[in-house]
Amino acid sequence: MCLSKVARQCFLVCFGLLLLSVHSTLGQQVSPVSKVVSIEKLPISFEPNYGQAGPTTQFLARVGNMDIELHPRGATLVLRSGNGPSVLKLDLVGSNSHAGITASELKASETNYLIGRNPSHWHTHIPNFGRVTYSGVYRGIDAVFYGNGQQLEHDFLVASGADYRVIRIRLDGADAIAQQPDGSLKIALADGEVSLRRPDVYQIMPNGRKPLEGGFSLLGKNEIGFKIRHYDRSQPLVIDPVLSYSTYLADISLYIAAIATDSSGSSYVTGQSFSVAYPTTPGAFQPACNSCASDLPDIFVTKLNASGSGLVYSTFIGGSGFDQPFALAVDSLGNAIVAGRTASEDFPLKNPIPAGPPTNLAFYGFITSLSADGSSLNYSSVLGGEETFTDGLALTRPVMPTSPAPPTHLSFP
Repeated sequence: MCLSKVARQCFLVCFGLLLLSVHSTLGQQVSPVSKVVSIEKLPISFEPNYGQAGPTTQFLARVGNMDIELHPRGATLVLRSGNGPSVLKLDLVGSNSHAGITASELKASETNYLIGRNPSHWHTHIPNFGRVTYSGVYRGIDAVFYGNGQQLEHDFLVASGADYRVIRIRLDGADAIAQQPDGSLKIALADGEVSLRRPDVYQIMPNGRKPLEGGFSLLGKNEIGFKIRHYDRSQPLVIDPVLSYSTYLADISLYIAAIATDSSGSSYVTGQSFSVAYPTTPGAFQPACNSCASDLPDIFVTKLNASGSGLVYSTFIGGSGFDQPFALAVDSLGNAIVAGRTASEDFPLKNPIPAGPPTNLAFYGFITSLSADGSSLNYSSVLGGEETFTDGLALTRPVMPTSPAPPTHLSFP
């Protein structure tokens, strides 16, 4: 069967069940090999708010299609689906609004936001942490937020002599809360549902960890607390509920335009994604899709390690309009170079060749070099005039309709 050049370059993958692993050298025909890699292995990282979030947010985490915003009185979860975002606030009723909030477990990764053309609006070198602690959120009680795979855990650490019954959580944004036979809570939102797993309750005793019988208590409209039987108030107590949002891990609609490998065997993939659920990594310079909410795709660049068992980095690149890559290469320093076309007036640029922004629905060619760690741009320019596009890193006149052909989609649960 004879395939066109474009068809030979396009491969469909699903991140969440499969990641593409490519074993070849640059310039040779590539052979895709599917390898099962769980996105749940990607940890949740918390970043301090350097201006990339609203003013009341102190720490922020992004995982899948959910943002986790930590503020002085609790947390706000913004969950995105095809029908728009749902917002769930976990407010700690009656808590100390001046509780000390600190981060710990500093990670090697950083987060960078290079969105738009104005460098003064970029936020770079934001540290990542594995854990955020609210000290004294209630008298004698601390709260700790951390990730466990794709799940958000928030432990309450109750000191000896303190009363756990003062903990009250109001779930603003919940349409309904139903307690399940297994003790978990099912929380219905505007466009889906999340659940709180029955909490693990235990005490650390001199002879080791002692599990306790306990669970949720429904206190009133959209308010919950905890109930625990027979515990030693002279010893510290831990209450560990887990938020699960698997029903919000939406389908990932994308197509791949080009792949490449470097001298170490690492693989690079670029294409388009229409989905906010496409996985990005801590340290990526654009961790979120700019145009997916408008049903327009952003470009992604993803680097896999040589074994295909994990992501080195994964990032979006793009503005608020239609962006499409056609070619990918990797230089001797490990910088990924992507070429394609864009209709975004705010396509990210660095040291650009003067060309003027795209106007109306005209496409400009672009060429962008991404740093070896995926955290910044080495350079990025738009090139040519109306309806110019890049093919194989060379500028040519278009051989396709001016309106973009619809990409092939795959939707996976």
